[in-house]
Amino acid sequence: MAGIVAGVVMAAFLAGLGFATGESVADALSHFGTGEGTTPIAGLLTHLAVSGVYGIVWGYLLRIVRSLLPAPGWLVGVAYGLLLFLVA
Repeated sequence: MAGIVAGVVMAAFLAGLGFATGESVADALSHFGTGEGTTPIAGLLTHLAVSGVYGIVWGYLLRIVRSLLPAPGWLVGVAYGLLLFLVA
């Protein structure tokens, strides 16, 4: 669930950024789709599905990292978020 919540926040941020640069929110959400002519709803649902998978990966990585390092969860989360940002 945390991945989906983070995906909603990121989609809202990117839609706002697109709006600020003169793009409509629908066009910004359409960029998340997998092909030409993707609808905004399909783009949003695709984005949320990928975010859910990232959240599942985060849960497994947190367990692994916590067994190796005594780092707080929020710090590991920030590092994971930055990694996703750089890869994206």
